[in-house]
Amino acid sequence: MVPLIIGNDALVARLDIVEHAEKTIDLQYYIYHNDRAGRLLAHALLRAADRGVKVRALIDDIHGDDDKLVDAMNAHPNIELRHFNPFRLRKLRMLEVMLAFNRVDRRMHNKQLTVDGRFSIVGGRNIGDEYFGTSEESDFADLDVLVSGPVVQELENVFEEYWVSPRTKLISKNAEEKYGEQLAELRKQLAHQLREDEAQILPRLADAPYFKARQDGLHMYAECPTAVLADSPEEKDEKNGGAKEPRTHVGENLMRYLSGAEKDVLLISAYFVPGKTGTQALVDLQKRGVSVEVLTNSLASTDVSAVHAGYSRYRKPLLEAGARLWEMKPVLDVSKAKHFPLHGSSRASLHTKAYVFDERYFFVGSFNLDPRSAVLNTEMGLVFDCPAIAKKFRAGMTQALPLAAYRVRLDEKGELSWEDAELQPPEFFDKEPKARFWRRSSVWWLKLLPIEGEL
Repeated sequence: MVPLIIGNDALVARLDIVEHAEKTIDLQYYIYHNDRAGRLLAHALLRAADRGVKVRALIDDIHGDDDKLVDAMNAHPNIELRHFNPFRLRKLRMLEVMLAFNRVDRRMHNKQLTVDGRFSIVGGRNIGDEYFGTSEESDFADLDVLVSGPVVQELENVFEEYWVSPRTKLISKNAEEKYGEQLAELRKQLAHQLREDEAQILPRLADAPYFKARQDGLHMYAECPTAVLADSPEEKDEKNGGAKEPRTHVGENLMRYLSGAEKDVLLISAYFVPGKTGTQALVDLQKRGVSVEVLTNSLASTDVSAVHAGYSRYRKPLLEAGARLWEMKPVLDVSKAKHFPLHGSSRASLHTKAYVFDERYFFVGSFNLDPRSAVLNTEMGLVFDCPAIAKKFRAGMTQALPLAAYRVRLDEKGELSWEDAELQPPEFFDKEPKARFWRRSSVWWLKLLPIEGEL
């Protein structure tokens, strides 16, 4: 297992295993953007297909209007594209949302890239510049892992289950005679765009630690027993007999790790809406002496204000029970916050979903601690029984958190307070730091709406 913490590393690792593919490439993503990172990967996939490698791409259809790049790749005879839960009214998406909300509300949030049945990359990153440190505007702090060994076959089985699911639709190819025309146009566009893309970002990628380690003969950092957690592509309430509060394979298993913790848990969730049940579970942990520490986005760093509105109502109960609560800063000085190594001091947002239990079990995947991951979306991830990696990650976070995040506290009056420990002496805020009045006001209104189940 190789943790891919740095965004550049995560992109280079994907390009590397695709470039060395010999037989098959399977990729499964919620989002695939037509931007610099997306085009670099698309170019590598085309080259692999030209070598005779069979490429299968399964993309959720929630952002189908941004799928022109992968749709064009589908013209290659060795590339096959399918959409999960596709929209039927391709040109009238909002109308379909209104007419068939319950159906289109279920999305595939899984993320994996698997090559030759030998290597897989699993984690929280979609395909897009903001996930790989190649955006000039914003960066997501995120985490993937590169794995090999028997676990890869289990991940292949997960992909296959989704690939043949009735909820997955094959995107039809044009007539055979149009292959050459479409591919020629795609290659022409990629060649033109990549000249500019590569000039800007390849020097940056060349400095990625993964690339240097690869040149020196990359080896897996740790060998650990690994469990694959993955939801079924079918409806979660269907497989739970229509239960009022259905549980998922991923959520159900993570709850077992959580409830079985004996010493401490670290929860890093970009979108953290624990709800009454989750909050009570965390409070109960602390009552029996288990330390609970949570990192999520601040109002200034989140990209979804509605999620922050849902989360904010649970801060006081958690703090009153003794939890340590941290919220990501919107701008990071990456020279200091080295465990959140983004491209530069640009707008930062947390996108990681990683959980550590008793400095032994370490989960990395797509599952947020929120109702959408628990009930609506399909999710996946890996749990490593690996004290060496878990302890190292936990120690690194302990060092980085005071620099990368605000510590949320209760003051002597029981009101929320935010501490910035990076400053000396520490500075305290009595309002959401770095968040403008209009955004704080929008959260107040959003808290009034009955939308928690959608968050």
